[in-house]
Amino acid sequence: MKKTDERVIKDSICHFKDTKIKHLYTQLQLMVHKRNNTAHDEIFFNDIDRKLLIHKTEEHKKFNLSNNRSGLNDTLGLLICIKNILPKKDYNKLIEDLSSLIDNYINNNNVITKEELLNEMHLPVNYEILKWEEV
Repeated sequence: MKKTDERVIKDSICHFKDTKIKHLYTQLQLMVHKRNNTAHDEIFFNDIDRKLLIHKTEEHKKFNLSNNRSGLNDTLGLLICIKNILPKKDYNKLIEDLSSLIDNYINNNNVITKEELLNEMHLPVNYEILKWEEV
């Protein structure tokens, strides 16, 4: 594939205009890894990929990430990768559905608090700010 073809593909699917081709490739690798975990009944919700680190984006700056690797290879990182390529309306629906599932689980189980669950999932409490503001 020619470099110009790669750029055309990247520009047609990425919402983050500063995404470099090599960063998109890593984001796609992380999504494939997470998809494969899910397809093969592996634990997904708190999985961290130790081999892949996505590039920090403007989305990462929305969070006070104390760990240098936070949001790069975990659930938050996955949500940021998905935000880069999924249509905005679909992405917002994904965040709404995730929030609903978490709330439903917490409301029907007295085993863990919402903050503890989000911590186990490697998600900040305010992860919902990832939603697109305008759709």
